[in-house]
Amino acid sequence: MLLERKDEWVPGSEQRRERAVVSLVVDMGPAQGHGVTVGSKVLAVNGDSVEGMTYAEVLQAIKAAPRPMRVTFARGGGGEEANVGRCLYKTCAGAPRSYKVWKRRYFVIGGAVARPNVLQLYNSKQAFDHVVIAVFQRAPVTQRVKAVKLGSAWWTSPIRAKQYDGAPPLHTFFVKKSGWHFKQMNFASESLPELERLREQILRVCRPAT
Repeated sequence: MLLERKDEWVPGSEQRRERAVVSLVVDMGPAQGHGVTVGSKVLAVNGDSVEGMTYAEVLQAIKAAPRPMRVTFARGGGGEEANVGRCLYKTCAGAPRSYKVWKRRYFVIGGAVARPNVLQLYNSKQAFDHVVIAVFQRAPVTQRVKAVKLGSAWWTSPIRAKQYDGAPPLHTFFVKKSGWHFKQMNFASESLPELERLREQILRVCRPAT
């Protein structure tokens, strides 16, 4: 589990307060087993309220608390954030000619360990979780990740339907950098909303095809 600082307005005033909010829950980890979800807010540590504390003070309270420790949360929405998800991926010249060449990946744009315009492709969400934990623990990163710095020199195609023989129908689009005459990054998904979410995030730092 990973916490991050988020500020929110105090109801009925013009003041803001800091909150310690869950930004990552490791699959099959203890936090997930206890129902903690992304967006959950820390309310108390070992029964002591953290109301009015800064984010740094909440972290210190968690570090100093006797073990075993009990943390009380206000549950968040629980859904994945817009900048992460699952897709099929393949870099090649033009569109992939076979369904078998696509690789399943977990995409993250920005996130906990990269700048907002960096697209990262992990083998799985578990691989991403391990990288985040390693970075914050200052441990060696052993997971493989493809990271691409996007920007105005990159452009993205519209989403199109694609059908391979003997395979489920796909929705696809590609991302290409100016000056790349042959190679392009292809993305696909059986889920149109999932792929639209990925493309919308990429368009925040790239430009559409003209």
